[in-house]
Amino acid sequence: MVKTVTVDASAATSWLFPSQATKAADAFLTSREPRRLIAPSVFAWEVGNQILRRARHGRLPLSIMLQDLRILEVDILPPPSGEAVLTSIETALASGLSLFDNAYLQLCAAERAALASRDADLLHAAHLAGVETFDLRDPSS
Repeated sequence: MVKTVTVDASAATSWLFPSQATKAADAFLTSREPRRLIAPSVFAWEVGNQILRRARHGRLPLSIMLQDLRILEVDILPPPSGEAVLTSIETALASGLSLFDNAYLQLCAAERAALASRDADLLHAAHLAGVETFDLRDPSS
């Protein structure tokens, strides 16, 4: 059975950029367990901005970063309605998350998906919500 896993921008950057790599993230990515990786629409903006910053500073070639992102095969889901985003402010406030991070948590709930992240606050909120998590931080984090 294929497991659906919501990945956040911190997970993707650990796979895309050597300076952000962790052993835990590498182990997740190379696992033979069949997984479908999904993300909310905000993922494209967050990861895209990280790619843009690195391209501007000449750290990595843009074509390579975009190719590496495509290789991950993250299914970026369509954006919610404006009203749905505004409604989610309440759940973000209750969880202590940013509206962006809350989008990942809401997607986990909607898709009955696990969460892969390096974000401590998001991982904690997911745990409290009963969402299975893949902590991609290295143990010293």
